[in-house]
Amino acid sequence: MNIDKEAVALYAAGLSTVLLFIKIYEMWTARFRLDTYLAVEGPDEDKKVVITNLSAKAVHITHFEMYWASHRWSEKKYVYKEYDLYENVQIGAYGVKSLLFREQDYFKLERDKKLFIKLYIAGKKYPKTQRLY
Repeated sequence: MNIDKEAVALYAAGLSTVLLFIKIYEMWTARFRLDTYLAVEGPDEDKKVVITNLSAKAVHITHFEMYWASHRWSEKKYVYKEYDLYENVQIGAYGVKSLLFREQDYFKLERDKKLFIKLYIAGKKYPKTQRLY
C-alpha cells in the first residue's frame, strides 16, 4: 500500500484550511457585542435605556456618559458625565439590563441633536459609544 506523498500533503492542507475557517467563524460569533436603544414610556415620558449583551460572556459596566451632539466627535452637551453606577451593572451572557431615568434623572429629548451613550466596561481599554436617539 503505497500512498503518494503529494496526496497526503493536499489532504492535510485542505483539512487545516477547513479547520481554520471553522475557528474564524467561532471567534466571529463569540466576539464582544452590545446593543442599546432608548425607550420612552408612559404619560410622564419616562426614559429607559435598554442595554443588550449579544456576546457569550458576561459584561460589567462601571460607569457611563450620556450626551447630545450633532456627530459622535463634535462638541458635546452632557446629560450625565461620568455617571458612576453605585454598583457595577452586570449583564449576563445574552442578557438585558435597563437603566430607568425618571423624576430627578429626567431629561428632555432634543430634536436637532443626537443622543449618545458611552459605556465604560471593565476589562476594556476603550469605552463603547453608541447612538441612542
